[in-house]
Amino acid sequence: MGLNAIILGSSGLVGGHLLDLLLQSKKYSHVKVFVRRPLDKKHQKLEQIVTDFSDMKKLEKLMTADVLFSCLGSTKKKTPDKKDYIFVDKTIPETFIEMAAVKGLQQLHLVSAIGADSNSTIFYNQLKGELEDIVKQKQIPSIHIYQPSLIMGNRNEFRLGERIASALFKLLNPLMAGSLKKYRSIAASTIAQAMYQVSLNNRNGIYTYTTEKIKELA
Repeated sequence: MGLNAIILGSSGLVGGHLLDLLLQSKKYSHVKVFVRRPLDKKHQKLEQIVTDFSDMKKLEKLMTADVLFSCLGSTKKKTPDKKDYIFVDKTIPETFIEMAAVKGLQQLHLVSAIGADSNSTIFYNQLKGELEDIVKQKQIPSIHIYQPSLIMGNRNEFRLGERIASALFKLLNPLMAGSLKKYRSIAASTIAQAMYQVSLNNRNGIYTYTTEKIKELA
């Protein structure tokens, strides 16, 4: 029997790559995704749970797996209302992680961000930091937090700011040495590959990885 996984954010950049990896892997026998809209993907190992996430308690009975991968993340363009933004970036993953702990899942893999800090004056960093603080208190044997800088990849929607930042980082990456390496951009596929590889090792403890370490793990 292979591993059973749950993915949050499977329609996103990192989550999409991760889903493909798990479906192709002989190490995983079942992959469950929670989505607002059905994915245009069919596979014998794939189970899609379509939900608006309004009744989390109803979803708890579906939390049967070995590994939870949380790749959720929104943008101001998608969710301009701050309450909606908090719901996607913090409330949903926090609730699923709590349910995972109660249900006895063995591993948690969370995509956070470089600069995550609950004491930060930057809203985005503060939110990510608050979620990290919560995660570290959960009774899950193996917890892995990934803190990438700018995530590169082909998105479905056009984001002018990210296009400009991507072009800029291609020039800056070689100049970022030493302690600055963690601020280098990183491909979404690399993050997904690292998450997959780490999940196969199943090391107990709490681990945090910045960009350069994520690249090594991949």
